[in-house]
Amino acid sequence: MLTRLYCDNYKCLVNFEFRPGPTQLLMGHNGAGKSTVFEVLALIRDFAARGETCEDRLVGQTRTRWQDLPDQRFELDVKGKSGVFTYELVVDESGRPLRPRVKRERLSLSGKPLYLFEDGVVHLHNDRFEDRTQFEFFPKRSFLAEIEARHDNKKLMEFKSWLEKVLCVQVDPKRMQSEAAKEAIYPLPDLSNFAEWYRHLRQDSSAATDELRASLQGVIGGFEGLDLKGPPSGTRVLQVALRTGSEGKSQQYGFAELSDGQRALVGLYTLLHCALTDNATLCIDEPDNFVALAEIQPWLLRLTDRGTDTNSQVMLASHHPELLNQLASRNGVIIERMDAGPTRVRSFAPPADTTLTPAEIVARGWEHA
Repeated sequence: MLTRLYCDNYKCLVNFEFRPGPTQLLMGHNGAGKSTVFEVLALIRDFAARGETCEDRLVGQTRTRWQDLPDQRFELDVKGKSGVFTYELVVDESGRPLRPRVKRERLSLSGKPLYLFEDGVVHLHNDRFEDRTQFEFFPKRSFLAEIEARHDNKKLMEFKSWLEKVLCVQVDPKRMQSEAAKEAIYPLPDLSNFAEWYRHLRQDSSAATDELRASLQGVIGGFEGLDLKGPPSGTRVLQVALRTGSEGKSQQYGFAELSDGQRALVGLYTLLHCALTDNATLCIDEPDNFVALAEIQPWLLRLTDRGTDTNSQVMLASHHPELLNQLASRNGVIIERMDAGPTRVRSFAPPADTTLTPAEIVARGWEHA
């Protein structure tokens, strides 16, 4: 579970520190930096766990505009089974044309070293924290992403496994594709590759997709199931079986024929059943978009319950009254900026002796009092 995020010199995040809990609601005005917090988590995951260069997402235009500092700094504290992991990444620019360069990348467990890249040299430590391997490496990527499991690096792989599974999404049903040319292990941030992700889930997590089908039967009228039509080794097309007519006959529809709200529900419940696995961290930006008031509350209650059952972490960013009323009092933090200055975070604290709901307090602007 993520227990601390620190970021400096990235867009509106300047000397920014956030200490999330197991369930967290990010509140605040548009432009305050809620989505940027999730963006940073996805950036670190893509760079350090999935091996992307992230050249267009580091330094350059993502440095804070009102500062003149070369370095961007990112830090994570993550509570795992072995203890508290601390990850640090410092990036600047070099070369012609300028490209991001890793100045330092470090991973430790309870203060003891597991991995270090500095001055162009990688240091790999074993589970006894011994510096056993050193070699030069190209400073444009993270070698952490290249490391594979061995008998003596289980602690390092525990952190990497957590980071690989971090998901930061904002469901956009208009972009959710119905064709699956291949399997996708992870969904894209907008779930546009939903059919490819579902194709993977059908093979990898049949029990979870069975639970998903049962849930959707309770929230989408006439829903019977999802199916992928086409050759096993070629492009397959996602279809939906719905009961229609007074006799309740089953009819096949293309996934694209569902309404935006129905596709959004399919995406949200898939995240609930298939992304909240053991010790996962799931961040969803504005999950209430496209979803009716009566539909968001049951999903939210099941999401928080499943997060507890799987020892997972759920972070939501939302303005929706239902989410505010359910989560703000115990789990709400306000992400705020003064004009176009740096982003800061503080706990939601309603005025004393008020009988108003959190949504009513926010509607009046009293959360800033």
